Amino acid sequence: MTGSDTTSAFFRKGKKSVVKNLSKLAGEGQSSLSHETVFKNGETVLMSIYKSPKEVTTLQALRYKTFNNLAQKKTAIKLECLPPIQEAARQHFYRVYLQVQKWLVNELPPEEWGWKPKAAAENDIPVFKIKAWRRAGKPLPEVLHQYKSVNADLNVLPYCSQFIPMEVINYPRMKSICYHPSILPRHRGASSINWTLICGDKKAGLSIFWADDGLDTGPILLQEECDVEENDTVDTLYKRFLYPIGVSAVARAVDMVADDTAPKITQSEKGATYDPMLNKPELQKIDWTKTAQELHNFVRGMDSVPGASCVMRLPGTEEYNEALLFGSTLWKGPVPIGKEVEIQGTKSGIIHEDGLLLVGSDGEYINVKRVKINGRMKNAATLDQVSKQVEIVLTPEEKVLVESVRVIWEAILNIDIEEDTDFFASGAGSMDVVRLVEEVKDVFKTELENEDVFMAPTFSEFYLNVVQKSRGGSMKSQIEYRAVEMEANNMKIRFPCQLFINGEFVDAENGKTTQTVNPATEEVICNVREQSLRIKISQ
Repeated sequence: MTGSDTTSAFFRKGKKSVVKNLSKLAGEGQSSLSHETVFKNGETVLMSIYKSPKEVTTLQALRYKTFNNLAQKKTAIKLECLPPIQEAARQHFYRVYLQVQKWLVNELPPEEWGWKPKAAAENDIPVFKIKAWRRAGKPLPEVLHQYKSVNADLNVLPYCSQFIPMEVINYPRMKSICYHPSILPRHRGASSINWTLICGDKKAGLSIFWADDGLDTGPILLQEECDVEENDTVDTLYKRFLYPIGVSAVARAVDMVADDTAPKITQSEKGATYDPMLNKPELQKIDWTKTAQELHNFVRGMDSVPGASCVMRLPGTEEYNEALLFGSTLWKGPVPIGKEVEIQGTKSGIIHEDGLLLVGSDGEYINVKRVKINGRMKNAATLDQVSKQVEIVLTPEEKVLVESVRVIWEAILNIDIEEDTDFFASGAGSMDVVRLVEEVKDVFKTELENEDVFMAPTFSEFYLNVVQKSRGGSMKSQIEYRAVEMEANNMKIRFPCQLFINGEFVDAENGKTTQTVNPATEEVICNVREQSLRIKISQ
């Protein structure tokens, strides 16, 4: 019923009305209908919904007649009251038909039914989605033939993770150029951004190079670099520099090739490194013999994918579980009092109001903000608390938008998306997070951050979070706060020790606290955050 939902919400008509009209159309459920039949069927349904007079036979004529009638009444005309233009309706009918066929488990080529890469479609550029170029080490003849049909002058390979046959690399007149997110020859390999941070490099960068038969070994065309900030992660480095500067660098490199001004600078083997791909569990484990600075570099170098792994036991539980750590910073203040978390291989961590403190071999600490444990991402500061997800009822319009989000997930992950599909467990990386955020922002017209993906990595969690944001809310089912727990009058009680501002408990900006004292015993009950007074004077 996906197609009916879409049409119903899109045209603000009841779903039963849509289904009733669709049921009158012969063969609408068949997967062999022509494009023109699909359009005519859709036009029939839509004209019925808009109560078209019998003498009007086309959607275009109905739109004109409706506009004419409204204009004669000399009233304000709302565009949403008009039937859509013919081409907009055609694209919608095609997409609805594709959705219905998918629901019926009839696989049709999406590109032939309205789902086309926008820029390519506008410029009449062919788009091929190739899952594999080779089989048993040899190029696939049909793929090679399809590629050669374009007769490209230059191959541009930005972030290419597939092994491309040399028959393709060397085929164009101007050969092939690649984008790589490191300052080659350092950090060759598929996880170069991660290793730049893990190794504590002071500089990060990108290279555009000429492809050869080695792994990131071809001659350099151009390079760009930037400083690595103290708390950079894979995501921040990519979003701040490697993505935007990378796009402009690739465009500049193509222009240089076209102008015959592109250099070919042989890579030096001095200082060259090849780093393994971080897809094995043993490479993701934290080595607790490292200093705090080295731990910090490792955690942020694994943030957000695949995550720095350790084994811990939460307060009040009996079992040890694998946990992934994210959002590391070097801790520069005194060690606060908090709940201890047992961690295999090192001293206990400390849950406090600003995260989870972990000690390095040098006695210094790092602080992590987020922990993924038992398949759920949690704020480290509330690691010892049980949180529940809000249940919400989706409107018809929101259901349509959720299906659009599902299509985006499917396009990124190349799998069927279920409610419990985990974005990162399905192979998504940092660059996929950026893509997901940008595309979903366009669908829901609301502000999203990478953090929204990290904190809600399963499909159902993610779309519910996005829906809540679009409504002006959030996924918090209860107010979170740093609790003080104690016994009094044979009762266990818990209460906050933070400031309550704008509907949430927060810490004081100045970090100061005030002691709350039991007047009967003069014992300190707890330290309460001390508010700093700010006065804004308007003239």
